[in-house]
Amino acid sequence: MTLEQRFERDLPLILDDIAMGPYPDYVDGVLSTTAQRRQRASWTFPERWLPVELTTARVPQTRLPWRQVIVLVALIALLLAASALYIGSRQTTLPEPFGRASNGLVAYARDGDIYTVDPKTNRSTPITTGRDLDTSPTWSRDGTRLAFRRETGASSVAYVVDADGRSAAPVSDPMRNMSELAFSPDGSTVMFTAGTDELRETWIANTTGKPDPRRIDVGMSMVSPTFRPPEGSEIIFANGSSVEQGRGIFAVNVKTGAVRTILPAEPGNFRDWIRVSPDGSHIAYSAATASDVRNTFVVHIVGADGTGDRALPMPERATFQDGPSWSNDSQRLAVARGYADRNSDMALTVIPADGSSTGIETERGLTGCCDTAVEWAPDDTVILVSPNDLDGVRKPQLLWNPETGATQVAPWGAKGDPAWQRTSR
Repeated sequence: MTLEQRFERDLPLILDDIAMGPYPDYVDGVLSTTAQRRQRASWTFPERWLPVELTTARVPQTRLPWRQVIVLVALIALLLAASALYIGSRQTTLPEPFGRASNGLVAYARDGDIYTVDPKTNRSTPITTGRDLDTSPTWSRDGTRLAFRRETGASSVAYVVDADGRSAAPVSDPMRNMSELAFSPDGSTVMFTAGTDELRETWIANTTGKPDPRRIDVGMSMVSPTFRPPEGSEIIFANGSSVEQGRGIFAVNVKTGAVRTILPAEPGNFRDWIRVSPDGSHIAYSAATASDVRNTFVVHIVGADGTGDRALPMPERATFQDGPSWSNDSQRLAVARGYADRNSDMALTVIPADGSSTGIETERGLTGCCDTAVEWAPDDTVILVSPNDLDGVRKPQLLWNPETGATQVAPWGAKGDPAWQRTSR
């Protein structure tokens, strides 16, 4: 028998011996211990209750559809961007405080309440209602709020209200003879005057938080106070002296109270109706000399630094000009022009600020008093006029075309000081 044949014969026996191996001594001990302990209950095995096919079936693995996920993410991002764009388009963009802007609502007082009217539709909306007597609305430069006077017996209280009539709140104590409400350029404060003709006091009150009104004390009466654009860091005003003593024009720093002289007071030179150009570079005013028989007012323009004082031209037959009001682009002024010794023959005129012509007039007789309140529409295409009769009684407001001089009665039939809201373009 060869070696290979012997190996083939013995190989199964060798493998059996290896597989069996020696019998460990500890096996008997393990078996005796486990036999005495309780085994896992049969009901805990899933196979006891569920079909064996279900318990032994392999759970399929789902592959993540990356292409569909990418498309879904892109769609979500697109929707979010579109939503942000829509929301942004719905937000109101505020206009610049000076210069031309778009025309918004006109505010006016009627029967003791404040209204706004859309000039495009002539639809009016009440802003304040009730038994209180509310007058003299004026817009903030950004068009978001209105200031007005609420009469309380012999006194008045200054109020501020949102453009939609919400959040009306007082910003002053009751004061006598309150007038000339005006917002600061940034809308953070409201200015108004109060007191007697001999002593006109100028006050400023916060429009947010605690009003905390404070008097601007310059040691003299302040007449026709107006914020100087565009920052509003100064208030331009005339002192309250008589015609004989003369009136000068001054500026006071709102924060420091420092006063500077623009035009000094001169005996016999009565300066009034102070208006600062929207770009802040020039001041328009009316100047008169003492006269018992005729109106002597003439409209002047002077630089905000006091240089270049000059009178605007008038036609030869005209006797006076008064009540200047600047266009929003600072290029023109609306004035009242008279052709009689008093106010019986008057026209309204748009005149270039550079004095290059005597301007474009309306027909005569539209107003009978030199103190005719006007306000340019924010886009300068029309002027809102509040005329008076010869007795000083207010007549219905007019819409005046500054290019042609044509006028028409405002369809909303309001009387009182004009106020036109500025909106963004």
